[in-house]
Amino acid sequence: MVEQPSYLDLYLKHSWKQIYVRHLLMTAECQNLATITAELDKQLVPLEELRKLAGVSDAERATIRSEHLGDPLPAGTRSSPIPQFPTPGVVLRHIREPDRKMMLSRLYLEYQFLCSFVHFSPHPRTFKGFFNDREPFGRMFTSGQLENMFQKEIAGPAVWVDFLSIVQSAAEMVVVYPGDIELRRAVTDAWSVLAERTIMGRAVWEFRSKKLLGVI
Repeated sequence: MVEQPSYLDLYLKHSWKQIYVRHLLMTAECQNLATITAELDKQLVPLEELRKLAGVSDAERATIRSEHLGDPLPAGTRSSPIPQFPTPGVVLRHIREPDRKMMLSRLYLEYQFLCSFVHFSPHPRTFKGFFNDREPFGRMFTSGQLENMFQKEIAGPAVWVDFLSIVQSAAEMVVVYPGDIELRRAVTDAWSVLAERTIMGRAVWEFRSKKLLGVI
């Protein structure tokens, strides 16, 4: 979004599209269930208001219906598909600035690791086995050790990565608003904590943030 502001428009449009497609499919699936259909009908007005806020045109809405329900486009309407907002992995291929790309590539590894716990990936699958007493190695640790392991390996990193991402997003805005002294001061204060207390923070600071804010 910083490199190409048009992605903000795409973000809003694609977000609305996801909500609208889900509504369309649920309406089709529940067409014979009067109670559910009535509730879905109540969502039409707020959905329309959200469409206007997201900047989705009538042609784009009609195209969504055509894509997912097979409805013909209204006479005189040209197909106007809304592309998918890029996923984190795809975003990396679009970043032009080298140090920003390096910084995001490093954060992407942490993103993959944390997301892997909701997928059937080998490492988190093994790790979760420690917390299941039905697994062969599920009784290797005491409850206290397991709690410490969870905080150290999962909960703690998740909180720090979340905080780091917010602070770095604000740091990117320093370039957009160079005259905002309060923004620069707040981001610098936050980075002084991140760079000192986390290894990931130090890496991102060296890759990107130092250039944006100067040496702490």
